Amino acid sequence: MKKQKLILSNFIPYRVSRLDNEISAVFLRMYEPVFKLSVPQWRMLAATHQLQPTTVSGLTQYSAMEKMTVARAITDLERGGLVNRWVDETDRRRTLIKLTGDGEKIYEKISELGLQFEEELLSVLTEEEVKTFNDITSRLVDKIALMRNGSSAIFAQPK
Repeated sequence: MKKQKLILSNFIPYRVSRLDNEISAVFLRMYEPVFKLSVPQWRMLAATHQLQPTTVSGLTQYSAMEKMTVARAITDLERGGLVNRWVDETDRRRTLIKLTGDGEKIYEKISELGLQFEEELLSVLTEEEVKTFNDITSRLVDKIALMRNGSSAIFAQPK
């Protein structure tokens, strides 16, 4: 049997990474000139909105971003007056994070742009294709979570 060669342009991890990079770069051009937020800062603003009150660990787990990137983005958002941090009174080891009023306003404005952007991006797909895409990405996220935890047969194979 002929050994298969990896063709980068067909390699799913590369294609997903490239799609993420391209989408993020184009969407950034929509909000960065007005709101002066980076991609990680926007993602943490949006994730905080979804999870608040939350923690850096909660945001890291939710976003699958590096903890240092998350912490840096939250620090920048706090300096900009978009999030507040405080010590959790029930567990003084935890620091909780929540959007400020200004953070909520900016989240709302950027999320409106995001919905417009998504509508334009997905206009090349049918409703059924969007459902299929969402199903496939959800299944891949679930599978990668199993692989990350070492619960996949691929890690049990001898080398």
